[in-house]
Amino acid sequence: MNFFKVIFIAISFLIFSSISSKAYVFDTWTVEGVTSPADLAQATIAFKEKAMAGGAKYANIRASMKVRGDRSNDTGFVIATYENYEDMMETAAIVAQNPSWFASTYGAIEVQGTMITSATYGNNQPLNNNTEGVGNTVGYNIVEVLDGVNFILNFPKFQKLMADLGAPAAFDYAFCSTCGAEIRPGEAVIWGASATMEDAGKTMEIFASQEAQSWIYRNMRPFLNIVDSGVHTYLTE
Repeated sequence: MNFFKVIFIAISFLIFSSISSKAYVFDTWTVEGVTSPADLAQATIAFKEKAMAGGAKYANIRASMKVRGDRSNDTGFVIATYENYEDMMETAAIVAQNPSWFASTYGAIEVQGTMITSATYGNNQPLNNNTEGVGNTVGYNIVEVLDGVNFILNFPKFQKLMADLGAPAAFDYAFCSTCGAEIRPGEAVIWGASATMEDAGKTMEIFASQEAQSWIYRNMRPFLNIVDSGVHTYLTE
C-alpha cells in the first residue's frame, strides 16, 4: 500500500473523533521505509502550499527524519500543528474532500516496507518552542504516566532545572488524545527542542550529568515508564 493510500485513510479516521479544545494540538504521522528524505521534505512543502491555499487551518506542517533510536535514518515524521482541536477536525475534513493534494505530493514518494502510524497530542498550556527552521533537532520520550499529579507538578521544576544548567533547548510535553496500539501504553510525549544538532548535543550532555540525572530519578522517574525514545531533525521550516 503506497504512502498516499495509508495516510489518506489515517486522516479520514480523524474526522470521526470528538475532542475538546486545547491550547495547542499536533498530529504526528510516522513513516517507516523512507528512501529519500529530500522527497519527503519536498512533498511536505508542496502539500502545505496546496492545503493552506485551500483553507486548511494548520499552524504549520513539517517533515523530519529520525536520527537516533529504533529504525533511525529510514523513519520519517510528518507533524501538523493546530491552535485547537476544532481547527484540526475542520482541516481533516477539508483535506479528505481534496484527495488530489495528497496524490500529487505524498503520493509520489517511494517508500520500502511502509508502516504508517498516527497519533494526536494536545496540551492546555501554550507551546514552549524555540525551533522554526531546517536542522531543528528534537529529543523525545514517549512515556506511560503512572502518577499524573506529580508529573504535572514536577515538570515545570524540570524545565527550570535544565534552564538553570544552561541547556540550549525548550522542554515541553503533551498528552495523547488519539493514540493507537503502536503507541500504547505510552500516553504522553516529553521533548527537548534545540535549534541545531550542536545545541541538541549540548543539551544531551547536560541531561546526562549527575546533577540532572539525580534530580530526574528522585522527582520524575518514579512516576513514568519510558515506552520509546529517539531524536529527530526537521527537514522543513
